[in-house]
Amino acid sequence: MVVIVKDRKERKPSQGRKKILIERIEIKSNRQVTFSKRRNGLFKKASELCVLCGAEIAVIVFSPAGKAYSFGNPHVDSTISRFLNENYQSNHELAIRPPIIYHRHGFSVPEQ
Repeated sequence: MVVIVKDRKERKPSQGRKKILIERIEIKSNRQVTFSKRRNGLFKKASELCVLCGAEIAVIVFSPAGKAYSFGNPHVDSTISRFLNENYQSNHELAIRPPIIYHRHGFSVPEQ
């Protein structure tokens, strides 16, 4: 058996990944494709954090069209309920609530 190994110097160097500008994508179809890919990447990173660290995570994303997507470990509902209940109970005496609490209970968020 003969193995032929090419010398690295013979290959053209690749340009690697290019830095992209973080600004709104104007072409709607390109924006939707980017949203889908990045949403999947975000959910994958959240899943990895759960596996590596044992974290409980809830991620909710709304598409430009208004459709909701969610990822949760163990479940989105239980993680958000836990967050809301713990924050509501611990902050109730201080009358300080995170904005998500105000939204859930129909209060207007105070200006800070």
